[in-house]
Amino acid sequence: MNLYFVVMIGWMMGWPVVEDHWHRRDFVAAEWRWPSNEDHMWPSRLCMVDDLMASGRLDGLRRDEVVELLGPGQAKDDLPGGDWSGGIMYHLGPERGFIRIDSEWLFVEFDGAGIVSDYGLYRD
Repeated sequence: MNLYFVVMIGWMMGWPVVEDHWHRRDFVAAEWRWPSNEDHMWPSRLCMVDDLMASGRLDGLRRDEVVELLGPGQAKDDLPGGDWSGGIMYHLGPERGFIRIDSEWLFVEFDGAGIVSDYGLYRD
């Protein structure tokens, strides 16, 4: 097998993973709500979302507490793709990976009492 081909395939598969870890940083609520000095390929929210989800800070919060922490976001009902049942979506930036043509979002869903029931990443 051609060494050049092997190196190129390895770079295409490995570089996005390395780049993602290189850009990760701790969640800071003020920077999430009012990002400054934005890098369009690696916006603040995209760099902080993994820390936010791993920390469990959203677990058990009421809707108003989520809005206080993260800002108003976008109503999930405004997005295509069906009934989102009143959750909130936060645009993170371009999806992570080799070909970054779609967007990545954080979704937050609430139960009947208005408490966070689920959250995760969504790619459109």
